Amino acid sequence: MKQQNRDVFPSPELLALYQPAAVIMRNDALDRRFAQHENNAAKAKQSYHYLGRCAVLLVLVSAIFTLAQVFGFFPGGNRTLAALMAVLGCCGLVIQLYLFISGNKARWLLNRFAAERLRSLKFQAFAMVPHCRDAADLQAHVKEFYRAQLARLEMELNAGEVALGLFLPSDAIACSPCTVSANPSMIAAARHAYRELRIVYQRRFAASQIEKLRMTERVTTSAADFLYLSGAILTVLGLLAFALQYPLATIRLIDFLAAAAFVVGLSKTVLDNASLAEASKSRYEQFLEAIKECDSQLMQSDGNFSEIVCQFERLALEELGQFCRAASHISYRL
Repeated sequence: MKQQNRDVFPSPELLALYQPAAVIMRNDALDRRFAQHENNAAKAKQSYHYLGRCAVLLVLVSAIFTLAQVFGFFPGGNRTLAALMAVLGCCGLVIQLYLFISGNKARWLLNRFAAERLRSLKFQAFAMVPHCRDAADLQAHVKEFYRAQLARLEMELNAGEVALGLFLPSDAIACSPCTVSANPSMIAAARHAYRELRIVYQRRFAASQIEKLRMTERVTTSAADFLYLSGAILTVLGLLAFALQYPLATIRLIDFLAAAAFVVGLSKTVLDNASLAEASKSRYEQFLEAIKECDSQLMQSDGNFSEIVCQFERLALEELGQFCRAASHISYRL
């Protein structure tokens, strides 16, 4: 996605194209809250991952230096360099301690949770279109819907990180299916707007994330395999070199490289566990299949529009619930 959140903040051209549903597509109170939570989530996530990776790399550098000392690559000793490596290792540990007590991850997840709940509320409002006679009636219903649901969400978020653990997708569905068709032309416009901004947008987003994660997976899997095989091969070579009475310097170098490969591989495992790449890819693939099914139902002219809206929002919130449960296990330590 070149430009994020175009579903929540549609272009003026799309607003003009689906004018009957514009009152849903733009709402200052909801949009302002969404932008605030989105911005806070992005900042907290960037800070958490940046500091976490720095901590792992600092500890890794000090660990590699320690291995080099153990294998005798600094026979005379270099107290200044050793002190520097000790400082780097301490900095890594302090950063990890800071991440643990600062609540940075909690701020990221809570703000992401809030932003996605607000995104869903915006689109749940589309289910009210069949209830309404005209644009003025829709505006009144939407205004009341947003007022009530924003107040409920604020109370829920007041619980802090506990809200993520207590979250039930079924309880977050405020819309209800409606079979009334008060204004067929307005329903048709809302149907097209909902499909374009919600279903098609999420389908593209999920597909782009899957492709991105596949590329990352190819690189990380290859690197993990290389590090493990290198460590295993070097371990065997070190034993053979010792058995064949190779020079001690050669044996030490081989053993050092073997140990270093395993230490780097361990650090990479920590980084991979914090990325949630594998779990995210599986989640997006399941979500993409569900999106396709909902899109097929929406394209059918006899499909109940408000019922499909509620069905899709339930799917989106279930995906959010899966993310919350998986993200709670993110950590930059074993």
